[in-house]
Order: sequence, then structure tokens, then C-alpha cells
Amino acid sequence: MPPSVLSSNPVTWFETHGRIRSKAVGSRNDKPPVANPMQREIGEAVQWCLENGQPVRLIVYKPRQKGCSTGNIAVLYARARAEAMSCLVIGGQSSQTANLWSILRHYAKHDSHAWGNSWKDTQSAAACSNGSTFTRETAGDPEAGRSGTYHAVIATEVARWPSGGAKDAQEVLNSVLNCVPNLPATIVIMESTACGPAGVFPRTWGGAVTLEQMKAGTKGNGYIRIFAPWHVFPDSTLPLTAAEREGLRDKLHLAADHKALRLWDELKLTPECVGYYHHLLAAPECGGDPMKRDREYPTTPEDGLRASSPSRFKLEALDQLDAYAREREPHLRPGTLELHPAERDLPPERRDYRRCAWIPADAGSAEFAMVEDRIPGCSYLIASDNMKGASHVTGADPDCNAVVVLREGYYDRQGRWHFPEIVASLYPTGWGPGGRPNPGNRWDMDILAEALSRLAGYYGGCPVVPESNRGEFLISELRRRRVALWLRERPKDRVDSYEDTGLIGFNTTAESKKTLVENLARHLRELHQPAAGFRCAFPWINAEFRTFIRHADGSEGAMRLTGCHDDQVIATALALLCKSAATAYHPAATPPQRPAAGPEGGRGEAGGVVSGW
Repeated sequence: MPPSVLSSNPVTWFETHGRIRSKAVGSRNDKPPVANPMQREIGEAVQWCLENGQPVRLIVYKPRQKGCSTGNIAVLYARARAEAMSCLVIGGQSSQTANLWSILRHYAKHDSHAWGNSWKDTQSAAACSNGSTFTRETAGDPEAGRSGTYHAVIATEVARWPSGGAKDAQEVLNSVLNCVPNLPATIVIMESTACGPAGVFPRTWGGAVTLEQMKAGTKGNGYIRIFAPWHVFPDSTLPLTAAEREGLRDKLHLAADHKALRLWDELKLTPECVGYYHHLLAAPECGGDPMKRDREYPTTPEDGLRASSPSRFKLEALDQLDAYAREREPHLRPGTLELHPAERDLPPERRDYRRCAWIPADAGSAEFAMVEDRIPGCSYLIASDNMKGASHVTGADPDCNAVVVLREGYYDRQGRWHFPEIVASLYPTGWGPGGRPNPGNRWDMDILAEALSRLAGYYGGCPVVPESNRGEFLISELRRRRVALWLRERPKDRVDSYEDTGLIGFNTTAESKKTLVENLARHLRELHQPAAGFRCAFPWINAEFRTFIRHADGSEGAMRLTGCHDDQVIATALALLCKSAATAYHPAATPPQRPAAGPEGGRGEAGGVVSGW
């Protein structure tokens, strides 16, 4: 068979001349393997790209022990033996790279096809007499991939590459990919098991398309996604006796393995296949946890990505919030708040910020997003997790401003309970259809103060809860604009009754942050309880819930990955903790009387609020 035929679909070479190490003890690897469904799909995608003059760009969701790396290295090996190519194999750790390198050398040692060129390899490099070269790197080296131009790259366990400091996964991967020209027949294959919902792997996966979509002309980000569920592999079965087959459904009911029961009926699986899936729960990597089984043996990519999330919060609740956000997506409206023309030329301390109008805007110019307009009689409160300001930002991935508007829960005239809900938010810079935020808004504090003043005025002069640690200038600007501000209470061990301290804003310390997080966790855990639950339809807020974790050192915060922040989490937690200070919105029949000049205000109607009106 000509080399061109074997290299156009490397799985053809794999099944005719390839040799792999057998998993069985004592067995010989003297017969070519039979490609499994995932390996065949990889081969088909490569063949289509080559035949249609497209760069080969694949992103492969790796299941455990199903030969994903074996198939991808076969692509690299067969293509390089047929045509001169400069190839790179790179992993997050040296052990991951070593595994791929071992597969590559094993192919070369046992290859039965006469390619017409010779092969030489060492522990660090390999070459063919046709001009092909192979290099190995690790993502732990910040200079990885900068040495030259590559025609083919296989990057393994991308979701688990180191992040932060000099070893940021995104930077290393960008460096490597920039070394591959975007030309026909060049190859980039990213493969990984799941490791949370954030980072370069899920972001690239989210923009990729299936082979069928690519054939139909939908290119996405240029990558073809490859995924095979656990049940399509021939070895995903467990031998059962007739009695075990008969009693399997009762066994699953008794073990409360509802996922296995549902898949059995939905996918029309055999009892042997379902028995295997249930048996996986006892595997060391699953430890009886169905979520870990979803992570290691996913039925859908979404199952695996969700289950691999190390979120501090209850994953079931986060799934329900995501479903709610999808349901409410048609109601999500970006826009701006514009002051009445008569107010715009006045100094900030003289403006009536309640004279604001909502103006729809596109994503590029929106300041805010809203899912529900003001409801007369309902109570509102605004919480702000503010950064130091754009002029003081340093670093490659600084914090952002996050602002949310909470509408308190209420019973309608039919006696139906409406949960407290985040009804408005700052619109994150860079957010678009199917996209992720940049994320957030990095405004200077005077600009944020003006936006908060308009937002508070729109909701009838409702109180604002700013973070006080880094918000001194913001607070002074809000007071200048006579915005109602939240006051801290005196500790009970210092004063018998809970009195206002006169200190404005929420002081975030290690202890008070723990209180914020615990209270938010309770609301999420009891999502459907009237006394605790809430609703949020903003995907950029819900996304941060998933990447907020408990770190190995015991601290809690955003995953230490570029693009992960906890600003939205803290703003939402502030709103829920302080929601008793929310004030009712009542449309004004006539414009309110503007106060005399001066920033000092008196006590508002609600305890714990200082108001300028």
C-alpha cells in the first residue's frame, strides 16, 4: 500500500502495520490493533482535512484508558514517515510527554511497513531520513516551543497545564501554536481529560465544531471536536449471569444509581453495558461518587466538564442556575442608563439620579444588563465588589469591578412566591454570544461612582453596599452624589444593642469573607427554599460560581487560572447577606425636590443606610 494512502488516514496504517503494547499480562503485540470508535473518528477528521486542503486542527476530549493518545500519536507518526515534517510533542508534565514519546518510539520499533526511509531516536529527539524531525517539550518551561517552526504539534493534558507566573498554560500554548503556520496539511491536536469549566481547553472546546458541522461549512474557531461516550467502546461491558441480568434493575434502584437507570432507558443499552457503568462507581478513581464517574467516564462532554469542576458550591444548584439562565436568555437586555437632559450639565452633587431612562444598546456599548424591569412595591439593593480603578491596575490579569442589583423576594396577588433575584448587572467587557468575558469592567472609581449613582437612582434611590477596603474614593464620590449607602453595625460585644457605627460599606476580612461565602453556599444549597433560595440568569455570574473553589491551603477564591476571578461571586454574596436593607421602589408621580447643595445626608428610612435624599 503506498505511503500516501496510509498517511491520508493514519488509522489505515494503525490497523495494518501498527503495533501497541497490550494491556493483558504476558500477551504479545504481534498483531495490528483494531481501531475503536474514537480512533476512527480521529482518522476520519484528519482524512477530511487533508483531502479538502484544510489545516488539521483537532481538540479531543480524552476518556480514561481508551487509546486517545495512541491514536493521536499514530497520526503524527504516519504523516511524518510519509512527508517531511517538523513535529513537537508537548505535555503539562515531563511524565505526560514521556508517555507520548514512548508510544512514538514503540511504533517506530515495531512498524512493519516499508516507508522507504530510516528512523533514529533517542530519549529526547527523533528523525527520519526523509527530513522529518521530532522534538519533545514540557509546558513547565516558559520558553517551550519558541525555538522554531513546526508543521505538527500534539499537546496532551492541556486542561492540566500549570498556570500562573512564568508557567501560564495559555501563554505557553499560544507560544507553541504561533510556531505552526495556518497552512493545509499542518497539524495541531490538543487532547485532555476534563479539569474544570475554565481554562484554555474548555474555552477552545466551546468554540470548536463537530466534523459534520465542519463539512457543512460551520468552522467555529477552526477546531474539530472529537468526543466518544464511554458506552461506545467495545470493552465497556461486564459479563453477567442470567440471574444478575434479571436482578440488575432492582440492584440499581437499591443503590440509588439513578444515572445508570436513566441511561439504560434513554440509550437502550444492554444489561452488560449498564452493569459495567454501575461497576465503575467502585473504581478507585470514582470512589462511589457519581460525579467522579461523570468526570472520568463521561456520557456527554457537558457531563464531564461539569463534574470536573472543583467548585466550592453545590454542583446540582449550579446546573439549575445554568438551566434558569438559558430559559431567561431571551429576557436578558443590554443597555445604558441616561440621565434626563436637564440633569446632565449640573454638578454631580446637584443631580437627581432618579431621573434616568433605560436605553437599549448592543453588547459593544452596553454598560448594564437587565433581565427584569422595576416592579413597584418590590425592594431593591445594589452590591459592588470594586477594584482599585483602571489607573491603578497592574499585572496581566487584574481584578474587575462587579455590580449586581438584587430584587428581594415577594408574594404576588395570586399568592405565588417569587424568589430573590439578581435582576441587573454590569455588562462585562468582551462578552458576546457563546463567548466569555474579558472579563469584567475595569473602570476608574469616579466613572464607577457615576454608573452606580444612575443605577441606584433608577431603582428609586435604593441603597448601595460598596466594599470599603479599597473603596474610600468610591464611597466619597457616592456620598458626593448623595447615594444611599449601607452602614456596618457595631459588634455586639462592644455595644448592647446593634447600632450603626457610622462606617460605610462592607469591610472584607478573612473572617467576613468566610461569612459571605458560607451564606452564599447556603443559598445555593437551599436554592428552592423560600427562606434561602435565589435566582440568577446572568451567565457571567454563574460561570464564576463554578470557578470559585477551596484551595489546597484552605483558602477560598477563584481558580488560579488566567481569566478566573471572584468579583461576581463576592458582589452576589454581599447582596444576599445585606438584602434586609433593601428599600421599596415607588414610581414618583412628580420629580422629587432637589436637596440643597452639600454632601452630608441624614439617616435613611431603612436601618443601616445613610441617605443623601
